[in-house]
Amino acid sequence: MYIKITKNLKRNYWSGLSRVAGYNLEKDCLLLLEKNFECTCGLESYHFPIIKNYIDDEYKFELSDCGTSLDIYQKKIINEEINPYKIYKLEEQIECIIKNLKKSNVKHLDMHLSGKNICITEDGIISLIDFDIASIDDFYLSKKISKAANDYGEDYYNKIKEIMNRLLQKG
Repeated sequence: MYIKITKNLKRNYWSGLSRVAGYNLEKDCLLLLEKNFECTCGLESYHFPIIKNYIDDEYKFELSDCGTSLDIYQKKIINEEINPYKIYKLEEQIECIIKNLKKSNVKHLDMHLSGKNICITEDGIISLIDFDIASIDDFYLSKKISKAANDYGEDYYNKIKEIMNRLLQKG
């Protein structure tokens, strides 16, 4: 179980959203993904955090554990704290993530080249986390989120696939 509390900022610098708006956006994205999820990679795995509980007035989520973010995972490998995990069906997992994002019409707009918002478990399951900079149905809640969408360009889903492939091939 992972607990996430939305930061108490008047306006989030990265998203341009208030605490309430960022919290609600992440909750809406995760609930929509869970409602529409269909595993297509054959691993019978869920590739997004599952909300176990939420407390709206505390802006708090209790989420399923999605493993270690790639940036921390790669540091642990370099520091010889862990051995690399075997990633099963890499291409299929990425395709499964993309298909479910498309199916739910959700765009994750905070894909860091460091790998910060991509996680991996010891079992080699990949997950995408942190949906407080995202869109549903191409509706952008702030100018900063709209700019992030424009930065990905017209071919958003292929760009995400390319980024994930590049990051996971390194790991």
